[in-house]
Amino acid sequence: MQRVEKTADIPLLTHDQLQRELTYRASMAILRDLRDAGLVNGKEFVRTSQFLAKRFSPVWGGLYQNHG
Repeated sequence: MQRVEKTADIPLLTHDQLQRELTYRASMAILRDLRDAGLVNGKEFVRTSQFLAKRFSPVWGGLYQNHG
């Protein structure tokens, strides 16, 4: 019989990590809207998205930075 480990008690993210992830994603959504409205150019978008990644250190958001 195969043993199944109980993982329900282990959260995927801590509260702090979740807050950073949500703040990063919200900030990126706003930044994309600014770019789409023509208020931020491509270079500014890339620099700002890099700043946001450093500032918030997202767990999942930092895994795939396609700047778009």
